[in-house]
Amino acid sequence: MTEKANIDYVTEYPRLDASWAFEIEDHSTDLRSVHQNMLQIATRVSEIFNCLYKPQKIEIGFLHYPEEVPIEEMYDFENIEIDGETHEIDLSETSVNDALNQFTSPETSAGQPRIINNISFGIGATKLYIDGENRLIDRNNTTHYKLVDRRGDTEILGEPDMDPLRIDIEHGSEIINQISSPTKIHIGVSTETDMWFEDSSISAINRGRLVSCLHQLEADFTPYAIDFFADAISPAKLEREDYLADLAIHSRE
Repeated sequence: MTEKANIDYVTEYPRLDASWAFEIEDHSTDLRSVHQNMLQIATRVSEIFNCLYKPQKIEIGFLHYPEEVPIEEMYDFENIEIDGETHEIDLSETSVNDALNQFTSPETSAGQPRIINNISFGIGATKLYIDGENRLIDRNNTTHYKLVDRRGDTEILGEPDMDPLRIDIEHGSEIINQISSPTKIHIGVSTETDMWFEDSSISAINRGRLVSCLHQLEADFTPYAIDFFADAISPAKLEREDYLADLAIHSRE
């Protein structure tokens, strides 16, 4: 019996490259509050996705400053000597909260100001209903997760190299939109599986879980902008198809 994509196994479809971007105003007044705000947001994002996504590793990136600088100048790399470092933490024997709590200090061991600039939940398992039951799926589950080419007839290409879901949080300057703060926090939710976008009962079950998380992000953080990007699915399709309407969070007033 031939296995069917998104019924017997979940697809990794590299040409999809879909993501939701939530842009949030950051009203921090100094580097210390930037650092604390990033910790708080990462903790809340982890809580929101707890029912759907189990991170296995977390990567935390820092920027170190020689001294306190105004928020408006914190990304002036030309005139300020800013150093960076990254820590990767295995979550197999610790929780996200415990991992983040290792870095609550807004100073380096040498007493320099530092901020958390980015946090990546890039490796983890997603709870998906597939092949008749709920399963935690990551790139190592090659029975229920396969790399495919979806152009024409579905062709299995081999083992996946990315997990079904990834979450990133990044602090940065805002140069495009006119907002009341000079800096912003970006929350990105990315996927390479088209499971979420199909018109089927199995996809509807899984889509409902993702929708719940996306809508909770919007409710908790009141972003000034939400964008949807994908190479193989247009934002207009999400707005046009009734069964995808809840994923078209970017188009709501």
